[in-house]
Amino acid sequence: MRIFFLTVFTAFLLCGCYETAMINGQRFRVLSEREEKTLVLLAKDSLKNSPKTLSPRDHYACMTTEPKLEIKYMADRSGQAKVIWTLDDKRVVIGFAGEFLARDMQWIMYTEPLPTAIVDGREPLQRRVKRDRH
Repeated sequence: MRIFFLTVFTAFLLCGCYETAMINGQRFRVLSEREEKTLVLLAKDSLKNSPKTLSPRDHYACMTTEPKLEIKYMADRSGQAKVIWTLDDKRVVIGFAGEFLARDMQWIMYTEPLPTAIVDGREPLQRRVKRDRH
């Protein structure tokens, strides 16, 4: 399976046909739609290789649902990317950093709990003031 991904990455790198986008006033070479899907496949592969990190139910949910992909470019085809699955009680995140789809691309996996209550910040909190009685 890893040989397949390395072959796909090499083909993408040698292709030489990059898409560009204007981000914060700078033009960067960005991942194509196909390469973004490859990044998601890498995240799913990472989950497959870490079976003890999630319950079987959560693992199945991540494998069968489409995640959200957030990419922040800091240079050509480089930056930070998050592949995010939102489950019932938590968010599963695979984070990538560095040059995307490169051999030395760094990644991390973590889960974070979802908030259990929504705080309505529209009304000001009232402070109770103790008054001295004389």
